[in-house]
This record gives sequence, structure tokens and C-alpha cells, in this order.
Amino acid sequence: MNVVFMDELVTRYHTNPDKGRRWTLEKPLRVMVDEVEIVVPVGFWTDFASIPGFLWVILDPYELGRAPVLHDFLYFTCYRDQQFCDLAFSAGMETEKIASWKRWAAYRGVRIGGWKTWERYQVENVKYRLAESAIGANWRRMEISTWDRLRERHARREQAAA
Repeated sequence: MNVVFMDELVTRYHTNPDKGRRWTLEKPLRVMVDEVEIVVPVGFWTDFASIPGFLWVILDPYELGRAPVLHDFLYFTCYRDQQFCDLAFSAGMETEKIASWKRWAAYRGVRIGGWKTWERYQVENVKYRLAESAIGANWRRMEISTWDRLRERHARREQAAA
């Protein structure tokens, strides 16, 4: 798998009492995964890598480059399948020249523990899912133009339905 990051990562740090540490993208992050351009939109948030705190002395989640942001977005949108998302994460870390032992440890971590998040997103994030069949078989760009606007639209729909 070939992963090319086309933009620098520009984020803003904030905390959420319910969710903990977060970084919100202030500029889109464009990434080519094989032949598909994936655009992680402004407003999308990430925690980089959900590594338990006691393991940070071995594997710091902020030393894995931009690959965790791509991985978070692919999981959140339930893009293709979990294995594809995890392989893109690994290939992204390789592109970022992350040490092989860190790549291996982070990849093994998502393969072992990522299924809980993947399963949760399969249920909770169906409204954000982008299906290839809905876009067309020959599509080459996956983008949600304005993340905040999409969230607001879904919130209004849910309020109207209540």
C-alpha cells in the first residue's frame, strides 16, 4: 500500500471534560492512499493514538507522524474495512519514516485492540459513512467538505426527529 501525505498537519489543542485530550484540524489534510485522495476535513478531531498512558514511556502517541490522523478518519468514516484502515496506518507510518519497532508496536496495537472502536463506529457513525457504491465505482476522492457543517446538519435532523 502506498500512502503520501500532501499537506502539513495544522491542529489546535483543546481538552474535553468527557473525552480528554483532543486536536482539531485547522486545515484539511490531503492524503493519497494508493490511487484515492482522502481529505481529512477542517474541524475533524483526533487524539492521535489511543495508547494507554502507562505505555507512553515506550510508545509516545505523538511520535507516530500524521498516520494516526488518517487512521482515525478512516475508522470514523468506516472506510472499506478495518484491516485496510490498519494497513493504511502502518503504511503511513512507514512514509513518515517512523522507526520499524514503533510501527510494528502501533500496528499490532490497533490489530489487537482497535476492533472495539471499529465496532462502535460501525453502529454510531453510520451517518458519516461514505460508501463506494453511493459515489460510483471509479471515484478517486473521498472528502467531507466541512466537518462542522455536517455535524450541525445531523444535530438539527436529530432534534427535529425527537
